[in-house]
Amino acid sequence: MTPLFQTISNINRIYILTQQNEILWPAELELSRSTFEWEVVTNENQLMRHLLTTAVYFYVQQGDQHQFIGDHGLANLCFRDAINALNQTSPVD
Repeated sequence: MTPLFQTISNINRIYILTQQNEILWPAELELSRSTFEWEVVTNENQLMRHLLTTAVYFYVQQGDQHQFIGDHGLANLCFRDAINALNQTSPVD
């Protein structure tokens, strides 16, 4: 695994922005392809859509956890942030 990925332990997905159909992976990245999810996107709008929907998922998940333990104030803040992130996805076409 490359030294960069060894120091960052909470990465679960890596996005690659490319205009090419075929990607030539450097050898050190080829070894880490089984460790992370790799998502290839072809333009910035597609990248933003992926990032914003991931943020929506994260906020809803956090809101559910707060609601489960009875902290409805934090749950509502998380759900509000999820709605805001979801609203940001509409201009990205």
